[in-house]
Amino acid sequence: VLEHARKRPSESLGVIALGLRHAERIDTALRAALGAAPSSVESFFAEDAPMPFFIKNLERVQGDERDAIILSVGYGKHSDGRMRYQWGPLLRDGGERRLNVAATRAKHRLTLVSSFSAHDVDPSRVTKAGARMLAEYLEYAGSGGVPVAASGSSAEELEPFAESVRSRLAEHGIIVVPAYGVGGYRVDFAFAH
Repeated sequence: VLEHARKRPSESLGVIALGLRHAERIDTALRAALGAAPSSVESFFAEDAPMPFFIKNLERVQGDERDAIILSVGYGKHSDGRMRYQWGPLLRDGGERRLNVAATRAKHRLTLVSSFSAHDVDPSRVTKAGARMLAEYLEYAGSGGVPVAASGSSAEELEPFAESVRSRLAEHGIIVVPAYGVGGYRVDFAFAH
């Protein structure tokens, strides 16, 4: 947050934490860090700015867009190294909608902060839609923002109509990637432009 305030003071910023306690801890840590920060960053945190800086938990973010968003997961492995999958609001009905809202609040840049990656998640343990979406989003972010290809998807497995469309596009020099996207969120075809 302080790096953003120093390097990009003209860009608005918001921090979204997945849990309320985590949001409160981020706020406390930021206030402590501001005490040691140069006074030149104070104006960035002015509450009367047109798009003021905020720290909110997942359930309080609605319609709050900023140039940049930091999405802080806040969940992780316990001291024994195992995941507990106690992911608060993501385990409730509608958790996937809340995560989707949070991930779409950035106008230009989203930074995902997590102490674990998609490789640490056991797919059989994430049964709720919000938890699955977080695991898929971690996979997407871990790939550098490149949508992960469908597992086992290839031209041979396409339905006849889709194969026909792919072939006709290829005849015109348009090479497509079938089932492009992450997890259950895919489009039939994508091509580079």
